Amino acid sequence: MITILKYPNNAIYAKGTSVNNKREGLWIEYYTNDNLSAYGSYIHDIEHGHWIEWHRNGNICQEGDYNFGKRIGIWKFYDETGKLYNITDYI
Repeated sequence: MITILKYPNNAIYAKGTSVNNKREGLWIEYYTNDNLSAYGSYIHDIEHGHWIEWHRNGNICQEGDYNFGKRIGIWKFYDETGKLYNITDYI
């Protein structure tokens, strides 16, 4: 089932697929200014696969992979101007 979650002002907070009230598959999250906040997938309501998150101003904030809720592999972190400032390898 397609699920749409909204802020009190009726702006879309997140949308994606739910099964038995748990997030499944791709979800997209938004800030109240309609900019993307996060883009990634869930399995049984747990982050899994590649995720990208953005700062409120629209610049990328971080990106990397989850394995059932645990960060794995290379994650890249960016400041609010979009400049890469850190790379961390989660083993």
